[in-house]
Amino acid sequence: LPKEIANVRVSQNLTRHIELSWDKSSQADVIAYRIYASNNRNDKYKFIAQTTNTSYVDKIEKDNLTR
Repeated sequence: LPKEIANVRVSQNLTRHIELSWDKSSQADVIAYRIYASNNRNDKYKFIAQTTNTSYVDKIEKDNLTR
């Protein structure tokens, strides 16, 4: 398994989106990052995206919805 990503940064108080960023993996065989989300920390997380970048914008369709 790959190591956990480091220095995860999450935006706050943005309208209908959340900006995520993190440091690039130091492992050469990591070719992409899978993004999982949940609307409640007690719910199961579901896969929402995969990216080769070290950032992702999660667009939220409803007002007052949190992740």
